[in-house]
Amino acid sequence: MTKSSNERYELDSDGTRIENVGAWSREKHDRLRKYVDITKRTRVKFVNAGSAYIDLYCGPGKVRIKGDSEIMDGGAVLAVRESVKDVPFTEVHVGDLDGKNVDDCLKRIASTGAMSKTFGYQGKAEDTAAKIVSKLHRYGLHLAFLDPYNLNALPFSIIRTLATLERMGMIIHVSEMDLNRNIRLYKETGVLEAFAPGVVEKIDWRQKDEIVRQGVFSHWRFLLESLGYKVGGAERVTGDKNQPFYWLVSVSRNDLGKKFWDEIRQVEPQRGFNF
Repeated sequence: MTKSSNERYELDSDGTRIENVGAWSREKHDRLRKYVDITKRTRVKFVNAGSAYIDLYCGPGKVRIKGDSEIMDGGAVLAVRESVKDVPFTEVHVGDLDGKNVDDCLKRIASTGAMSKTFGYQGKAEDTAAKIVSKLHRYGLHLAFLDPYNLNALPFSIIRTLATLERMGMIIHVSEMDLNRNIRLYKETGVLEAFAPGVVEKIDWRQKDEIVRQGVFSHWRFLLESLGYKVGGAERVTGDKNQPFYWLVSVSRNDLGKKFWDEIRQVEPQRGFNF
């Protein structure tokens, strides 16, 4: 196993990539796996209309926690592998800016034995979202896992596009670490306005960054609700020194999605983030 030219990746013996990720990734992948498992009871009702899994930031499909020897499935491969135990997704759509990541992820999905129709896309997430939505069954049951590295890669237009389908549930990773480091820069460069349209005018920028940060996230959540979504969970994941990592947010348009999320989440005091 060797390092690739990009230190973010290692190369496996077959030339496919393994992505180096932080320890906090383990938790969000565990939530995703449990969600795919618990929703099988509902997914089975949509065999005809279809149930699609969507990942717009798929990576190469294998990850290693930094400083750990264990190699694990990335989000898309994990979700597909979990689904084939009982009720497989009828379609899987994965995308990434990096074409090699897409190719490697598709190879690893194929290795799960899934019989799902599988599609790969290279390009920006907002463009890929539009292509995917145009292919999905309008009345199917779909799940999108949105796991970008930073807020710049998560403009609200992506969510708005996916939300045009009535039964599109989402699990969304929002990097509080990135927001914490770059909130003033993102205000000036337009990233913040793309992430949460209208937020710049809503916020009193004379306040401390912590309050501003909470205001940004609250406005983003309001935008989700304006699309008819119910926010089933907004877990705040922090480090052992209470340093902010990310929010993991589950949304659906019915109470069942919230019920499922409540069943799988492990509520700890430092992770609760209520508005």
